[in-house]
Amino acid sequence: MRYISSKTKAGNTPEKEQSSRRCELADINKLSFQKINWTEREITIELLNLFNKSNHLEDIICSVIELLKNWSDCEAVGIRLKDGDDYPYYQTQGFPDSFITSENSLCVHGINGQILKDKIGNPVLECMCGNVISERTDPQMSFFTQMGSFWTGSTSELLANTSEEERQARTRNRCNGEGYESVALIPLRADKVTFGLIQLNDHRKDVFTAESIALLECIADSIALALTQKKAKEELQLSEQRLKSIFKVAPVGIGVVSNRILTEVNSLVCEMTGYTGEELIGSTSQILYPTQEEFEFVGKEKYQQINKKGTGTVETRWKRKDGTIINVLLSSTPIDVSDQSKGVTFTALDITERKQAEISLRESEEKFREQAEKNRAIINTIPDMLFVIDKDGYYREYYSNDRTKISYIPERIIGANISDIYPVEEAIRLIKACRECISTNKLQTIEYQYQNKGKKMFFEARLSPIYNNHALAVVRDITETKNSQETLRTIAETGVSSEEDIFRILVRQLAVSQNIRYSILAEIHPEDPNTAHTIAVWNGDEYAENFSYELKNTPCKDVTHKGSCFYPSNIQELFPDDHLLKEMEAESYWGTPLKDSAGRSIGLLIILDDRPMEHSANTHSMLKSFAARAAAELERRRTEEALLYSKIVADDINRIKSEFMKNVSHELRTPLTAVIGFSDVLLNHNSEGLSESQKTHINHIHNSGQNLLDLINKILDFSKYEIDDLETISLKELSLDSLISEIMMLMSQRASNKNINISFKRKDSIGIFYADEDKLTQIIHNLLDNAVKFTKEGGSVSIETRTHNKMLQVSIVDTGIGIEKEHINSIFKPFVQIDGSIARKYNGTGIGLALTKKFVDLHGGNIWVSSEPGKGSNFTFEIPIDPN
Repeated sequence: MRYISSKTKAGNTPEKEQSSRRCELADINKLSFQKINWTEREITIELLNLFNKSNHLEDIICSVIELLKNWSDCEAVGIRLKDGDDYPYYQTQGFPDSFITSENSLCVHGINGQILKDKIGNPVLECMCGNVISERTDPQMSFFTQMGSFWTGSTSELLANTSEEERQARTRNRCNGEGYESVALIPLRADKVTFGLIQLNDHRKDVFTAESIALLECIADSIALALTQKKAKEELQLSEQRLKSIFKVAPVGIGVVSNRILTEVNSLVCEMTGYTGEELIGSTSQILYPTQEEFEFVGKEKYQQINKKGTGTVETRWKRKDGTIINVLLSSTPIDVSDQSKGVTFTALDITERKQAEISLRESEEKFREQAEKNRAIINTIPDMLFVIDKDGYYREYYSNDRTKISYIPERIIGANISDIYPVEEAIRLIKACRECISTNKLQTIEYQYQNKGKKMFFEARLSPIYNNHALAVVRDITETKNSQETLRTIAETGVSSEEDIFRILVRQLAVSQNIRYSILAEIHPEDPNTAHTIAVWNGDEYAENFSYELKNTPCKDVTHKGSCFYPSNIQELFPDDHLLKEMEAESYWGTPLKDSAGRSIGLLIILDDRPMEHSANTHSMLKSFAARAAAELERRRTEEALLYSKIVADDINRIKSEFMKNVSHELRTPLTAVIGFSDVLLNHNSEGLSESQKTHINHIHNSGQNLLDLINKILDFSKYEIDDLETISLKELSLDSLISEIMMLMSQRASNKNINISFKRKDSIGIFYADEDKLTQIIHNLLDNAVKFTKEGGSVSIETRTHNKMLQVSIVDTGIGIEKEHINSIFKPFVQIDGSIARKYNGTGIGLALTKKFVDLHGGNIWVSSEPGKGSNFTFEIPIDPN
């Protein structure tokens, strides 16, 4: 039924109708009231029919708009619904397209196009529609209702007679601009939340009355409730569909048990267990467990966790139908926490490979831990700071017994650059030294300074090249040594040859400068703390030969235990058992210990004279300075010896490994070559006298020998690159067509034996490009060899080339056995075979793809694979066309 609302008298506007909607309804005549109620009932019934008739929200809203348009006799009707932060038109009738386009968004946008938000994070909405949705309405204003609606019979009079403040916000006035005089905006609200509005526009004035607005509000409440229920129903249906879809295609086993009876399982549970769905559903879950004890344990543990946390997770074992045992991670959640009798859902993940990997990992970690403890013990004896620095000057690792010596915040030094820490000039010198060390593969030594809390500090860095374009920096604090050198600068000998030993220089300079007859430097080894071994001896006017002596009952023993000791006279009487004092006819003695950077005694510096000695601050200072310099040099040499020893051991291991591989190459290849050669002779030159059985056996011998030789070659190739750690490639101009043609020719016989067709497809014209010919040949050969190897007789293999983003892409596509999804990420690891039975059937080695990836990486490229079991695989790699 079509209903046209009665209008107010000519010129009557909402501004003149000051009473509330409820009062107006009470004042109208009885006939009109009945008519309104009757209309409301009719419209409500019609709305219910619409919502029950269609299952699609878009169709329902379209019908609702048409109903409202017919009932109200308005020219234009639209409905806005919340979509993210905005409230665009969902459906309209009667509005011009230009109007919809310009007024579709209510959000205020910033200069960069972002939606502006208020203080509490809600989007800022403008225009009168935004006021109604944001509930910025004032019922004291005649154009707002108590229910939060807006209506007017004349937008022109409204704009002329009201201010922006009265209208609650800046309005766009587009409705008035389009000539619409009558406008009504009725909020759609459910559970006190506004999620849209109904908009009715007409060019005529005074189309609406308070009665019609009140009726529209009642209708809007019904529409809002129905829309909310419809949307909730659609979301529930969509959720159910998603759950069913997830249940079917989830990459984990999913099922439902009730009282430990299986009521539902997906296909992956069947695949994991080897049972069909019919065999599992209705059976007790005990069918899956190898023992009664494990079945009971899982039930007890799982339900205890569910009662405590709402979910239960346990690792257990399942027994497949064929009797094999698999490790499974079970996670369970009750359908209804308050009533577990409704059932429990579970997910099952096959972690057999992970458990095996964990065992291997634990074994590797244990070996690594033992080695790490050994390395840590060695490092702990080194007082220096150790840093691993890359060629660009970034710190990658560090170690220091004393973190206060680090020139930067210790927690942030990893990843920091040298230029972040040191002044520009020093940073440039240090980075240059790192690069020179790495590029020349030679030890570099550099001294540098740093202001630490106002104190100038000096450091010595000895840079040694290590793996992957990195350098190991052994850094020592030489501040005290530098200060001593400055103190001693005036007394240092200017004519000393650079080849002269520093220890000799020290003892001679000390004795000469202090006018002392004897000056001795000795070191003490940690493994023999009771014996001193001289490293430099000055005897009056010449150097003496070095010697060793026991410290027991000597003043040197006191020095190593107490620190600096001074005996001005009668030293022989104080230590009568010290034969060295007697031989030197010593009268006085002054000794000071040599301390390493950790404060440990590693030696001593002593001066002796055949006359009494006076205590002097200058002598004391000089003795300490010379001892510090000697200790630093001694510690440095010990560190160098330790590092050199480690390098010699590592080089020796590599040499032995290399020699072993060469011997293996000779010892294995020689007999294999004979086996392959003689079997080939028997097959091709003496086959007439052989029976079919003999030919078959000889053919097996020939193929097995060829496969073993191929495996040996790949192992040797892989070992060569592991030993040499090659990080360089030899680039040259290449023609891709020629290279691929040669490889196809090499593979043609093997493909022909299996009736496999190899094709070559060019998608782009590729001229000259740059690559390492040997490595690129091996990349394509390995991939093509695998494609032929794992493709059954009568299949096909294609090579496809193209260019993409300045990269050369090559794809090898086959119709072979394919690869399971869970194995994709591991196939490029060395010695990994995704399936032992398949590897044995097709003679796989687990090495070729590892080498292939290594060669692709060396070119700065990428390699990936897509595969579907039973249908084939697509291996694609890409490398730069021009490395520059």
